[in-house]
Amino acid sequence: MFIAGPVSAAQMQMDEAVAQSNATIDRMKLIPLSLEHTEGVADDSIIAVGRTEPIVVTWGPFLQKVELLTGIVDKIAEVRHANYR
Repeated sequence: MFIAGPVSAAQMQMDEAVAQSNATIDRMKLIPLSLEHTEGVADDSIIAVGRTEPIVVTWGPFLQKVELLTGIVDKIAEVRHANYR
């Protein structure tokens, strides 16, 4: 870029401010695109949360079997302990 004549510091600052503003406006044009993506992700998350089952439904049967197994092992331990006295 060729500058004809002396340029004041104020003019240089103004040119820099205009360039920064233009760059900011260009970046702002991209924001709606990223917000649309974020909005879609949030919608998907809400749907996924709505489909989850309570923890009792998910883990209840498994924990009942673990409790049953623990009871059986305890009884076996009691019998073995009683036989070694």
